[in-house]
Amino acid sequence: MSASKDPAITEQLIQKELADGFVEEIPSVADAEKRWKQGIALGKLGVVHADNRDPRLVLDSTICGMNGRCHLPEKQRLPNLRHVSFFLSTCPPLQEEWQGASIDIKAAHKRMLIKEEERGSLLFKFRNRLYAYRTTHFGAKTSAWHWGRVSAALMRLLHCLLYFRHASWVYVDDFLFLFPRSTASIQFAFSIILLRVIGAPLSWKKLEFNSNIEWNGWSIQPSCMTAQLPLFKHTKITLLINNLLQQPCLKNIEKIIGILLWATSLVHHVRFLLTSLYRDLYAIPATNYSIPPTEWVYFLQLLNDNATITTHNTLNLLVGGQIVEFRHATISTSSQLPKDIPIERHAWVRIRDPNCDKRKLSEASRDTLQWSKHSLLPLLSSIPLNRSTHLTIQAAADAFAVENTMGIGGWVQLNSNIFWFSQTWDRSDLTKFLPVNKSLQRYITSWEALAQLCII
Repeated sequence: MSASKDPAITEQLIQKELADGFVEEIPSVADAEKRWKQGIALGKLGVVHADNRDPRLVLDSTICGMNGRCHLPEKQRLPNLRHVSFFLSTCPPLQEEWQGASIDIKAAHKRMLIKEEERGSLLFKFRNRLYAYRTTHFGAKTSAWHWGRVSAALMRLLHCLLYFRHASWVYVDDFLFLFPRSTASIQFAFSIILLRVIGAPLSWKKLEFNSNIEWNGWSIQPSCMTAQLPLFKHTKITLLINNLLQQPCLKNIEKIIGILLWATSLVHHVRFLLTSLYRDLYAIPATNYSIPPTEWVYFLQLLNDNATITTHNTLNLLVGGQIVEFRHATISTSSQLPKDIPIERHAWVRIRDPNCDKRKLSEASRDTLQWSKHSLLPLLSSIPLNRSTHLTIQAAADAFAVENTMGIGGWVQLNSNIFWFSQTWDRSDLTKFLPVNKSLQRYITSWEALAQLCII
């Protein structure tokens, strides 16, 4: 949300940043240019209202070009619920229950002090007053990179101190710990003491040492090795699905893809269902435009080699729009367009605007959304984290097919019990739900795959 939409809250947040020493006020732009001779950059100030969190300031450094010019030497990968599950599924058996704990570093990004000569790129204005961040801030590309290196160092220090059997992960500034119940209180106390000794500011209201730990959006019960989707997340996903079904647009599709990727972190095998949503995300609609014959040469001069309009024009065509179709033929380069057209009638071209927010949901995407709402969300109400149970079985499956008949069969042996199945179909049985125009033997690979699927 823009900072100007709620100036009272924005002013209050700025004053708090000033009091904490994260921000300083600059008399004028001229003073800033004199202080930072290598140049200055002003970002766009905003206020973020996230679920179950207090509002906070965010400075968009993309609008002034700073994020685009920033190149980081490495990439960081954050843990998710899958990593916790992998540990619980592969670690040696514990003779007692696991105890969970969580520690959150308060305003972690803003603890990274920026060099004086680099602060000229962290400016913003509000109510005609100029401010500069002294620390990294939310919205800068470098903020997560700087803090990620510090959090990794803190993690290594904690590992050295705790030493005895434990597990820990850090998602940005939120640490998750698993301790054996008999030593949990001592290890957790040592962790807090170490962080306080080195001056790490803790968010005491987010400190957790309980049978149920909130981490990375999930409710985790280490003692029974399960995780649950919190009610507010369930409600949020349901609302996003309903909004997308009613109003398909770029922003809504991006939101639902992002949250479903997060929700399926422990059930990767269902992520293939998201392919239709990705397809709809990049299926930008095109619009028909009429080009007068007398303006055809002028129209061609507007295009680059990729058939994209590059300059403002008198035809009111969108700059950045791409020609995708001409006379029912697909266009990918400008050389595919004729040099001239008949003078007696207008030419129609289809132009795709890459900045268009409109999208159309396919039937496959609608089915995926309905499945997510009615099947996936109930599944996530309680999901096991320990997946180390192995079942040794013997099984086999096969299929046969001739011109007009096919069949599948298989068997499974569990301990001393053997279960089997066998089924045949004629062409007339299959055509009711599957178009098979050739000999059924031509589809033998599909029938074999069906037999194996029946085993599973």
